[in-house]
Amino acid sequence: MPADFSRRDLIKTLAAAGSAATVPAVAGAAPDRYLFDPAQPSDEEQFEACIVQLKGLLARMHPDCDPPTLADTRTRRGSRRICISALRPSVAFTGDGLYDVELDGGFVHLCDVRQEWSDMDRRSYLHVALLHDGHPTGLREIVKESQLVRKVEG
Repeated sequence: MPADFSRRDLIKTLAAAGSAATVPAVAGAAPDRYLFDPAQPSDEEQFEACIVQLKGLLARMHPDCDPPTLADTRTRRGSRRICISALRPSVAFTGDGLYDVELDGGFVHLCDVRQEWSDMDRRSYLHVALLHDGHPTGLREIVKESQLVRKVEG
C-alpha cells in the first residue's frame, strides 16, 4: 500500500504548508489593525468626506436633477446601507394633453395623457396612450404623476 501512504503524506504536507503560509500573513496584519495615528482622520470622518465627494460628483454629472440626497440606514445588527440619489424633478399634471412619460423601465415615450375619474375607487387616475402616427392607440395604461417628464406643447 505505498500508494495510500504517499497520498496521506501528500495531504499532510499540503495542509501543513497551507497553515504555515497563512500564519505570517495574519501575524503581519494584526499589529497594523491596532495602531492609532492621531494625524489620520477617523474612519467615520473619512466616510463623511467620501459622502460629500460623491454628492458633489453626482450633482456635476446630473445638473438638471434635484440636489443629491443621502439615505443612510443602520440596523440593530450593525449593518449599514447607504443610497445617494439625484432624482430629476417630476412635472405636475396641468391638464390633458401630450406629455413625455417614463415607461418600460426608464424609457421615455410621447403619450396622450388624460385624467379620468373612477366611481368605484372614488379618485382620479392618469391614463396614458402611446401615439401611433400622431394618434393615441386604444391601449391605455395608468401612470403616476412622478412618471411625467415634461408637457409637450402643440
